[in-house]
Amino acid sequence: MRVGFDYDIIVSGGRRFWDILEEESRDSTMVMMGLKVPDEDFANYYKQLKINTGAITNKVFFLAAEHIDFKDVLS
Repeated sequence: MRVGFDYDIIVSGGRRFWDILEEESRDSTMVMMGLKVPDEDFANYYKQLKINTGAITNKVFFLAAEHIDFKDVLS
């Protein structure tokens, strides 16, 4: 199943990423964010991610189960 989406290229202009994400996602149905590869500090990383995305109500965090080349997915 494919899902349609819109995208914009946003220039930060010195703003923090998290502020931009919150502002630009305000009217989004859902925000999907990939997670980093788990390491020994993953619990702290995830806790901070939840804090940084606290204003976004509909969000999905995902972690790829296997190595995937995006060029294969996008072609």
